[in-house]
Amino acid sequence: MKRSPRVLANCVVVAALALSQTAQAHHYNRGHLVTDYAPCLPGSANTSTSDGVAACSPPVPVSDCATSPTTALRLGSSGATSFLMQVSGRRRTRIYDGNPTLETRVLLRDVQDCSGESYKGQLDVRTILRVHSQDPACSTGMCTLPDISFDESLTCGTGGFCKMHADASQAFAMEGIPPLPVDHGYTAEVVALEVLDLAGKPFLATGLSSGDDVLPVIASAKQPRWLDSMFAAIAPPDAEAYGANGAGPSSDLIARYIRSFAPCLPADTDTTTGDGQAACVAVAYSDCSADPVNAVIPVVPDSGNFDSDTKGRGKIDIALPGDETMVVQGYLRNLLDCSSAGYSGPLQVDAQFRTTVRDAGCSGGVCTLVDGPLLHSVVQITGGSATVADPHPFADLNGLSGPQSFSAQVINARFLDRSGNAVLTGPSLLVRCNSVDGAPFCFGN
Repeated sequence: MKRSPRVLANCVVVAALALSQTAQAHHYNRGHLVTDYAPCLPGSANTSTSDGVAACSPPVPVSDCATSPTTALRLGSSGATSFLMQVSGRRRTRIYDGNPTLETRVLLRDVQDCSGESYKGQLDVRTILRVHSQDPACSTGMCTLPDISFDESLTCGTGGFCKMHADASQAFAMEGIPPLPVDHGYTAEVVALEVLDLAGKPFLATGLSSGDDVLPVIASAKQPRWLDSMFAAIAPPDAEAYGANGAGPSSDLIARYIRSFAPCLPADTDTTTGDGQAACVAVAYSDCSADPVNAVIPVVPDSGNFDSDTKGRGKIDIALPGDETMVVQGYLRNLLDCSSAGYSGPLQVDAQFRTTVRDAGCSGGVCTLVDGPLLHSVVQITGGSATVADPHPFADLNGLSGPQSFSAQVINARFLDRSGNAVLTGPSLLVRCNSVDGAPFCFGN
């Protein structure tokens, strides 16, 4: 029986045009999680989709019951997922032992072991952040820390229902990671958000999907509509806030985009932060000194408050409102050219996905595509800003020929300038820190 599609997603750019001013005030990345599949390398492709896209069959989950029957996990036919990541308190962070905090919530339903039994116990949720700090102690005043990886505990109970509401500062303290800055601003790219299986392998990762319960491993199915009211009644109150288990608002992906910087490898550190951490001088991919003609600069203010609209940023809502269409809505703001005027011109969308699809053209009827874009798109910027409101039929998506089950794990999502350099990356968080009477407080901008 065909069921309603369910969006599952890794954060992406900028907020939907339809959002109210109040809704725009919620500075979060939210979405869903999909089965993490092994990549299909171009040299390993052994089949193709109906429209000729190279692929591998059969799909191989990273957490695979065929090879790891005692440690692998999977979603059952009524499986559902949801996550939310935000600066704690949304408008203003709470201070945990003097440090601003990042808050992550994850809800899962119908997690099963390889025997088909509901899983009950603890799992780890791994987050990887790439932090770019505006620290006057760094040699140029802006530096990038080596990627920060930390685990937080997800508790699973009856029926494979799993819940986590975690504070990054507590995880940092437990793992001996230096705290995030409290006396100046920073941005943080969310490089990865994954649920790990019992062997520490990625089981779920951020992405989007549409599907039916004939293919529960590929697309976690949404329950029939007659069950919606029942799950709404038993879902915890905080599920309503971000669409968990089909009980809240319509399924969608909302992600924030902030200026793109190169990563800092531990062996390449060349400066030191104010609290003594080894770091790299921040290198923006799109930079006026290297490319004065084509570079685009998202404004990153030194300080600020919740209401100021001077930040170069984006927010996007990706939704699957029906069986045949993906809708992308959002905005980009405060983008400058190298003369400090509002940029006017194109930005190319570079969103790489690992798509697994049910398709009659694939050997065995299902396959994982070589990593690539779901669609090719360009956003036209005028005077430093743009709005996005684009419906895309499934038939326009790479590797899809029409309404069909698919799962698309997000590999990366960026906007590129005319030279192909990254301008904005998501999902990301922007934090500005100030002080009142000597006490620090930080805003999620």
